Amino acid sequence: MLLILIVAVASVPAVVDGVAYLAGAEKMATFHPVSYETTCEVQSGCQTGTNGILETGGKGVEATWPHVVPLGQPFQVRRPAWR
Repeated sequence: MLLILIVAVASVPAVVDGVAYLAGAEKMATFHPVSYETTCEVQSGCQTGTNGILETGGKGVEATWPHVVPLGQPFQVRRPAWR
């Protein structure tokens, strides 16, 4: 019973983000790509992502975009409703 409660509480942010996305209630943020990072795992092989700064209303936080994008060319992304 406790395990079910923990899983339910842990999945709340994903549900809130999904509903906000479908309702169009999420705000936009700007991702500023600055470098590439390659990570390798035994089962899935190597993947390259893009490190950068996610700017949300004047505040910037470090973030990783899961794909390779051109460096120095910021683009708009949807900001999660629940972090």
